[in-house]
Amino acid sequence: MSGRGPGLSDVFTIGIALAANLVLGFGLGWCVDLLFDSYPIFAFVGFGLGLITAGVTVYRLSRRYM
Repeated sequence: MSGRGPGLSDVFTIGIALAANLVLGFGLGWCVDLLFDSYPIFAFVGFGLGLITAGVTVYRLSRRYM
């Protein structure tokens, strides 16, 4: 292999970062909903913010291979 593409550990890191951002965003929003008894408002907001941060994180991690 030429070594230009991401290795297996890089792919796992990107996948774990993606999942962690989504789960953390949703989880924090859900916890806020439990505090204020407002489910699902903050869970959706947290998921949206998690989605945005996941996109930024994946872009930053994969930018070196573009």
